[in-house]
Amino acid sequence: MLAAFIAGLKGKEKLRICLIFFGAFSIYLGAAFLDDFVNIWDERFHALVAKNSMNHPLKPGLYANPVLGDFTVAWDMTAVWLHKQPLFTWLMALSYKVFGVNYWAGRLPAVLLMSIVCSFGYSVMVDLLNKRTAFLGALLMVYSYYSISLVSGRQFIDQNDAQFVGFVSLAFFMALRFTQKQKRSWLLGSTILTSCAILTKWLPGLYTFGFLSLVWIMARPFKFIDLVRYLAVVVALVLPWQIFAYKKYPNHFMHELKLNSAHFTDAVEGQVRDWNFHFLQFPNHYGFAILFLMLFGIIHSFVKRNRMAMAVSVLVIFVYAFFTLAQTRMPSFTYVAMSGVLFLSMHGLHALLALPDKLKVIRALIALFFILTAYENFHWNDLKENFDREGPQSYYRNGLVENKEWFKRQNLSDKDVVFNLPRRTYVELMFYTDATAYPYWPGKEDLEKVKQAGVNLYIYNSISDTLPHKIPANAKILLGDLKCFE
Repeated sequence: MLAAFIAGLKGKEKLRICLIFFGAFSIYLGAAFLDDFVNIWDERFHALVAKNSMNHPLKPGLYANPVLGDFTVAWDMTAVWLHKQPLFTWLMALSYKVFGVNYWAGRLPAVLLMSIVCSFGYSVMVDLLNKRTAFLGALLMVYSYYSISLVSGRQFIDQNDAQFVGFVSLAFFMALRFTQKQKRSWLLGSTILTSCAILTKWLPGLYTFGFLSLVWIMARPFKFIDLVRYLAVVVALVLPWQIFAYKKYPNHFMHELKLNSAHFTDAVEGQVRDWNFHFLQFPNHYGFAILFLMLFGIIHSFVKRNRMAMAVSVLVIFVYAFFTLAQTRMPSFTYVAMSGVLFLSMHGLHALLALPDKLKVIRALIALFFILTAYENFHWNDLKENFDREGPQSYYRNGLVENKEWFKRQNLSDKDVVFNLPRRTYVELMFYTDATAYPYWPGKEDLEKVKQAGVNLYIYNSISDTLPHKIPANAKILLGDLKCFE
């Protein structure tokens, strides 16, 4: 990033853009290696579905060999997993195909997407503002702790949200470029990326369409037919999977559709939080200093009647209002507006930096304020504490590493099925091995199905607990001390 700064001073703009990309790529690649295991909530589920999608992309599921059949539509136990749209697990599966099934390969698509966001976002903001402000904005994008934690898998909902934010942000910046250049190739690119966002995390992916609609209402910089075409292409790209999933797996599809709809009216899966939850998340996403810059950018956009910035302001306010009204509240819901928040922050910073040169003291204070902004955005203390490998916070990491090593030592294959695993460690076992696993004791019917499948039966026994029932005659015991974090 220092080299990118120097390249810009020498007028080598294309080199600067490339260096920003590689600077971001190195940071986010580092994030992919921070946790050398699949995290709980929900990376382990996503990683397992992606692993199984390598061979069966049109049948995403948790079980490659569903010995007991597909007996439930519940997202955490089903053999047909439609809990999320499929694109992000397809990209993870592609990465597994290339680099092998391991914890870091599944994070590479998000690494690449976020790196492109940083470099392409910079190039767009150069045309809108200037090189200095755009580069400062690029620093905020590159050194974003929250984005880093999503890519690392530590912040739920990990790769799903990381790729989603990547697609949405790229679609947004391409839409900005379209409004600047009026070339429909940029509009088509934004349309495709919006479709990718929807195929990753459903209808919030229409974020950029909302932006373009607001811009058209306020300024009419392009024809209304462009909006119609935009939506038509999105529907044409998104609808085929929905039709296929409904026809092929109607029960699962309708169950998940109803569950998605219930997010607005009910606190799904116990996600009960106060109305101000998303506003309190803002410092965790960015820091208080960016909040000040964003608010200043919003006010400045309306004072100066900057219609593009006004449209972004309305969009960001709408995102926070919508998810505040929704009864299910999760930390990353409003992070879909990351590109808009940083856009407005850059506008605010640009206005402050445009103060007359004679106000040197104020300009010095602005420079110090930006340093505080960047420091807050990076969350250095959180980075040290949450990814600590030796200190008091390392019990989580060490526990999941021990689990991974125990799973691999068992030398289980696709001819084995394991019962009685504690909580959701059955998901980790199926990711690290090719065995099938269940978190409960096998009943009579289960044992019969195991026999018919011709697989080896294993029962997990914790060294600190006694088994709740009599061990089946043909079962082998796996003795272990698995750590559970729920």
